[in-house]
Amino acid sequence: MHRSRTDWLFIATVFVLAAGIAIRIVAAFQPLWLDEIWSLAFVDRIVSPWDVFTIHHLNNHPLNTLYLWLLGSSRMPILYRIPSLLSGIALPLWMTRVSWKRSHSEGFFVAVLIGLSLVILQTAVEARGYSPMLLAAFAAYVFFQRTERTEKFSDSVFYIFFASLAVTLHLSAIAVVLAAAAATFVRVYSVGTIAAFRKTLRLHSVPFLVFGLLVIFTMHQEAFDGGQDPGVSFSRFGADVLGWPSLPLWAATAVYFGVLVALIAVLEHVLRKDPPQGMFLLMLFCIAPAMLVGAGSRVIGLQVRFFLPSI
Repeated sequence: MHRSRTDWLFIATVFVLAAGIAIRIVAAFQPLWLDEIWSLAFVDRIVSPWDVFTIHHLNNHPLNTLYLWLLGSSRMPILYRIPSLLSGIALPLWMTRVSWKRSHSEGFFVAVLIGLSLVILQTAVEARGYSPMLLAAFAAYVFFQRTERTEKFSDSVFYIFFASLAVTLHLSAIAVVLAAAAATFVRVYSVGTIAAFRKTLRLHSVPFLVFGLLVIFTMHQEAFDGGQDPGVSFSRFGADVLGWPSLPLWAATAVYFGVLVALIAVLEHVLRKDPPQGMFLLMLFCIAPAMLVGAGSRVIGLQVRFFLPSI
């Protein structure tokens, strides 16, 4: 009986993942849209690869812009979207595999939530840096978890590399680094405050340094001067995250606060059971996004795309 149920769950998971991949591939052939065209327009300013760091604009995702420049103009839309498409396919496959090892039911729900999420689907078919950033951020998370368990030097190196890569792909990946740093500090704190600070700095200083340098380069040149972006309400933000942008405001409000209550309950449970992991989730879901919102008025705003690592 159990074996039969597991087989059916496996078949359903494969079907969901296949459907998500098919949707991504079909959508990737669609014409380029506003922000993609805007990103492609930056190519005309580039003479050498380093010039991607001199385009101080919110829509400039440096490594993605570099790829667009190397590819050149007047290409098929799907060619510009290859990095996003490949990373957008790899992400749900990898996340489902990791979750499946813990629980088959968890693997199935991850396949549904990540494989068919409207927000994640959109990043996978845009010629922008969000989808590669998510894959790099998840890789950083995987190796961070391994580092916490084994403390192997190789796992630490891989974490530092992928965390720095994720931040370079898009600055919003700093939410993952902040969460990981908080988890490291909590885990080592019982040994002593000084030891906790040393361990945290040793493991996370490089990604923070990369973030700091990118912010200095961009903020100095008014990188976020991309026109007024009014953002959305908390309720509408929650509806957009769920992929229901047409949801009535009252329903969006109810769903948002329902999810918020459930999230608080999960955080409370994990914080008691596993304080470092609980702190990681608390930082990722709540504190880091709040810090980003407080970092500047219009600079961040309540736009879903700036909180993808937390989503």
